[in-house]
Amino acid sequence: MKVYKFNSAGLLGLVLMSVTHFSFAQDQYQEFTGTHQPFKQTSNKVVGTYIANWSDPSSIDNVPGDNLTHILYAFLRACGPGQLPNDATVCANKPDYVLAEDDTTVDKQFAPKFLQLKQKYPHLKILPSVGGWGGSDTFPPMAKDPQARQVFVQSVVDYLRAHRAFDGIDIDWEWPNTPEEGGHYADLMQDLRVAFDALEVELGRKYSITSAIGTHANNVRNIDYERAAPYLDYIFLMTYDFFGGWSKSNIGHHTSLDAHSANIASHGVMQGVQNLLNKSVPANKLVVGVAKYARGFDGVSLSASGTHIGGQATGLFPKAVQPWDEEGVGTYTRIVNEVIGQNGQGINGFTIRYDADCDCHYAWRESDAAFVGFDHPTSVIKKAQYAVTNNLGGIFAWEYAQDNGDILSAMNYGIGNQWLGNSNPGDGVCKGITNWRAEDVYLRGDQVQVDNRLYEAKWYSSNQHPAQYSGRWQVWKFISACQ
Repeated sequence: MKVYKFNSAGLLGLVLMSVTHFSFAQDQYQEFTGTHQPFKQTSNKVVGTYIANWSDPSSIDNVPGDNLTHILYAFLRACGPGQLPNDATVCANKPDYVLAEDDTTVDKQFAPKFLQLKQKYPHLKILPSVGGWGGSDTFPPMAKDPQARQVFVQSVVDYLRAHRAFDGIDIDWEWPNTPEEGGHYADLMQDLRVAFDALEVELGRKYSITSAIGTHANNVRNIDYERAAPYLDYIFLMTYDFFGGWSKSNIGHHTSLDAHSANIASHGVMQGVQNLLNKSVPANKLVVGVAKYARGFDGVSLSASGTHIGGQATGLFPKAVQPWDEEGVGTYTRIVNEVIGQNGQGINGFTIRYDADCDCHYAWRESDAAFVGFDHPTSVIKKAQYAVTNNLGGIFAWEYAQDNGDILSAMNYGIGNQWLGNSNPGDGVCKGITNWRAEDVYLRGDQVQVDNRLYEAKWYSSNQHPAQYSGRWQVWKFISACQ
């Protein structure tokens, strides 16, 4: 498999790219298909994703289980001091530090869906995640009190007994802010492991403990990982949100593989991994994070070294459109539709650029000096290759519904899972449609399928791959996904 690395500096080192023209190894894998390409889990590495509980529970029916090893269901929370106001009703008659769930909470709609998914894909490990951003304030008072920890742990055990779709628990404590809290974090992991050992004997199955954590030195140094790591199966490294609306004075790529020399803060996947290795966490327990969303800026001026990264911004991009949008944040699917384009070459005035300093891609538009940092499929493949090369546990992403299939496919491809190629679905809109062939001639109205996508020719075409030559002014028109 080819690895693309460009050596240069400053704006001259930014390479305009059309990555859809790249061919990895000798196959015809395409990075921009907008679908979940078929894979078989052969790498013995984690390929995981978080699925948020604000999604439609029926969406679980369409999760491509063969493309995953782990699903983290986000989020459950706990009752007690620090609980969210939204949990007041469900927690009204519950003791402190039990899970904030009952027959009315949304997890009761997801649990049977996950059970059906697990029956279809028995290899899947599905874990509810407790906490998350805004839902972690119950952890500090609970974890410091041995009796309170036991209440929480017993509540988790009871939940797993009642919901057989789940294979353990993921603790997303954001963040232990002092060394004392970091010690209590380790205490909690130890107590969970003791309880899970007993539950495994009782039910005759394995239960895992995982944790999502920030990777900057400020996050890592407070936690007693030397003591916590033996009780954890995997640690999901949140190697994203390095930069955002809080960093307009020194903008950066929010999920780059390497730190950029023009940034004041040294953020990158490689730096985050090293921070954990420095705390004696085994490499094979570390799972690298991928973002299925972008963060960006506009009104960007150049850094002192002449790069966009490291410069200053006056605003955030993309702009909020829907009431639930956050200014400066866009899902990968939205970025494809508004910034990258279906063939990955850039649309609406954007060009796709590469900066070797951070080994990262971003979109740039000159008219409003807009910078959009996102996990390009090529970058995702490199992150997965980095995990393999360094004997890490694997790769995961936040969050499933934000992807059109490109990112999860790249995760699988990069980690070394067997790509099953361009399948020909037996039904759906592509039934009876022939596969595209380079040597064939196509006329206006002719339809073909490639990479599980249906295309229609707008005029004469030969040897023009539909994924590379589809767009408003190009020969192929994308119709829909096959299934």
